[in-house]
Amino acid sequence: MDNHNFDLPELEKQRLHLEKENELYKHALESQLSLFASKAKKTGAVSLAVGGALFVGYFIFKKYLKSNKKKLAKPPVGVAPTQIVLKHPKQESAIAKMIKEQIAIFIMAVLKKKVDSYIKAAESKK
Repeated sequence: MDNHNFDLPELEKQRLHLEKENELYKHALESQLSLFASKAKKTGAVSLAVGGALFVGYFIFKKYLKSNKKKLAKPPVGVAPTQIVLKHPKQESAIAKMIKEQIAIFIMAVLKKKVDSYIKAAESKK
């Protein structure tokens, strides 16, 4: 009836051995994947913090440290412009400009310390 000579206990041993190896590889792969995901999450968080700090810094400098560029005056409504008139912006006092610069420098220093401490904390968790 059965012309194949199979050793059933030996086949069962091989099957169990292969299942054990399968589980070992499965656990190794899952641990590597979770390690990769945690590293990617940390890197993304640090990148987000640094990007946010750079954005805030850029916003501060853009908002408070504008250069005094000459602007074109808008002609009154309904009147065709016959000549271009330059509008001089208000001159900011030297004291106000210096105070704004010092505030911006202070905020940038605080942001730098916060980003540095966040990066060190993220590295120490590794």
